[in-house]
Amino acid sequence: MPAKGEIAMFGAALKRVRQEDPEDVDSGEDDVRPPVARIVPEDAPEPDDADAPAESRIQKLRRRVKEWWAGPCPGRHPFKVRLHAWWEGLVLPPPPPAVEADDRRASDPVLSHSEGAGDDDEKNREQWTQERVDILESVFGGGALTPGGIPAIMQLVKPLGLDPTMSVLEFGAGIGGATRAMAEEFGAWITGIESSPVLVEIARLRAQMSGMQKKAPVLQESLESPEVRARYYNAIYARDVFYTVGKKDALLAILVQALRPRGQLTFIDYVAADDLALVSTEINDWKAREPVPVSLWTAERYRQALTVQKLDVRTIEDLSDEVMRDILAAWGNYLKTLDIKGFGVSSTNAGILMKEAELWVSRYNALHSGRLRAMRVYAMKK
Repeated sequence: MPAKGEIAMFGAALKRVRQEDPEDVDSGEDDVRPPVARIVPEDAPEPDDADAPAESRIQKLRRRVKEWWAGPCPGRHPFKVRLHAWWEGLVLPPPPPAVEADDRRASDPVLSHSEGAGDDDEKNREQWTQERVDILESVFGGGALTPGGIPAIMQLVKPLGLDPTMSVLEFGAGIGGATRAMAEEFGAWITGIESSPVLVEIARLRAQMSGMQKKAPVLQESLESPEVRARYYNAIYARDVFYTVGKKDALLAILVQALRPRGQLTFIDYVAADDLALVSTEINDWKAREPVPVSLWTAERYRQALTVQKLDVRTIEDLSDEVMRDILAAWGNYLKTLDIKGFGVSSTNAGILMKEAELWVSRYNALHSGRLRAMRVYAMKK
């Protein structure tokens, strides 16, 4: 189990994030405000722009970006200060008074114009960008987008007994870090499939650079109903993917059909502790911060579904404590590498980083509550 002090700090962080500013994540204004700030004296004279020509919306936007670079917005501490306090468990003093949000939006055509997108639009947009990938690789290690990095996936596939004679499918391969690592380590022929065109392109370029286009390709496929070769793969593995798939029964049928006789399926994924956990506050809070819709099963439902598909379910293991430790260690090490005074995060990445940090706080909180679990499943085709 993680240390009690770490658990208390991480759990309290989510509450502070909510209490300090519940609209912080969705605010277009803060998503581009940079972390570096300077102190502006309270008695500094206001610029006299009465004779200046009327600004266009683009000019106003540029001016506001320069102001965000210069220092914190009234009513809110600078981003770097808030992130540092969030991690260290500090309670910040009240910030300078802010202009009421409604008044600010009404008087600012830039803000009022930028708030048209709703939650549905956010869910339907491509969730991955190069900037988000860069941040998660900095947190979890090169080639990895999940806790524990490549070593955790190495441990996941250990029971498969991979060797150069085997053909293996990685379901939800991301940027192909594990795909290439498995092919290099075991000599097996690894094919990854991934739905995000952004991740597939990154994986393609990296496979090309490492000369592993044939040994470890990542192909773009739907993760709801992928087209895969029947009775072809000796093993299939996945990490943190199935919880994003709605029609899991149909997907499992496709994957089992792709396995050869005595083929193996193993994965780690998030599950609900029980049916009541599906409507818990902790899980709902986490789901609200996910950039894609979440569809959770219980571990027992996975067992039943895999049994229906004629798989012999050998192992269902709760790895929640290990995953929580990996989350704490990864984010702790990442934040230690940042220079809090200079911070070293661009204005574009500042909003992405804060969203990602809050997503992982809510995910950790759901795991620590016991409502959400991280399970390892290993099964073999009969």
